[in-house]
Amino acid sequence: MSCYEIPALSVVPALSSDYDERTSLTRWRFVFGWAGGLVMLTLAFGFFLVPSAEYPVGQLNLDGYQLYGWTGAVLMILATSVSAWTTHRRLAHPDAAPPTHLPLGPTLRKIRAILSNRAFLVLLGSSVFAYVNQGLTFSITAYLLTYYWQMPQAGFIAYSATLFVGVVGAFLVVGLLQKRMEKRTGAVAAGIFALGFAIAPYLLRFAGLFPANGDPALIPVLFTLVTISNAFSVAAMMLAQSMASDIVEASQEETGERSEGIFFSAYFFVQKCATGIGLFLTGQIIGAANFPAQAQPGQIAQSILDNLATYFLGVLVLFAVASIWFISRFPISRADHEARVAALAAAAEAARPHP
Repeated sequence: MSCYEIPALSVVPALSSDYDERTSLTRWRFVFGWAGGLVMLTLAFGFFLVPSAEYPVGQLNLDGYQLYGWTGAVLMILATSVSAWTTHRRLAHPDAAPPTHLPLGPTLRKIRAILSNRAFLVLLGSSVFAYVNQGLTFSITAYLLTYYWQMPQAGFIAYSATLFVGVVGAFLVVGLLQKRMEKRTGAVAAGIFALGFAIAPYLLRFAGLFPANGDPALIPVLFTLVTISNAFSVAAMMLAQSMASDIVEASQEETGERSEGIFFSAYFFVQKCATGIGLFLTGQIIGAANFPAQAQPGQIAQSILDNLATYFLGVLVLFAVASIWFISRFPISRADHEARVAALAAAAEAARPHP
């Protein structure tokens, strides 16, 4: 993951310095990334994790997980190889100036100076909370769909399709927003809408206003709200990742060097750690709700399920609000970026030897 993802993130600033084009590149990247993940999700619930005589609940079918893992590994190798090969010819060329090799101490001091950039710290703070929520949501969804909403097998396949429709929606939303407002403003608005639609099904269920489990209206109503929430959530992440590219020139103006690799390795490291924290929190929520071992759908006390949903919503809202607050403080605007790019280009032209 690190060997592929860090260079793949770092090439965006090198491919374009345009404020809007970076967002376009990022949203295409998100669409294909999510498409691959959702293909695997669809294969999981439609082919690998299906009911059998030994495992009547498909997602608890232990026999399907090994083949699922091998299939995912092969598809990841193919996808990353194609991506690297097709990008290679455009970007694989030596730097005009040879790299400088520093001892460990000066290297660490240099990294610390680069990562102290205010815009980067703001974005990192927002990303921590956003990716904790993503890890939490991804890992607890199987519990919520299986036990809280008591989804049939067809519901899990519909859920995969729902997520992909949401990603396509995010692609369209960002396309509409990117030329009409600042990335920061779009990310804040998208985050607020994502949170509202994410908690709506549970609040309506608590109020007795949501279709009961097994009701024919449950799947379309629930997944419509999930689709809208996912669309805005992914839109916010697309904009945030595009904002990360704009930090490169801000740092270059301060330090005199481009540092895409350092920024995106730190960004990716925090992303993976935060996602892991989300997985950890899922375990803590399950434990706090006294969720029983070897549980079967329809055989768990409603009070336990309500506690599971309540604790999940509490963490979700807290971390989402924190993420939105941080991203609202992002200091780089369109005008800032365009002026900075123009100034750097002028300085580079002035420094170039002329005959």
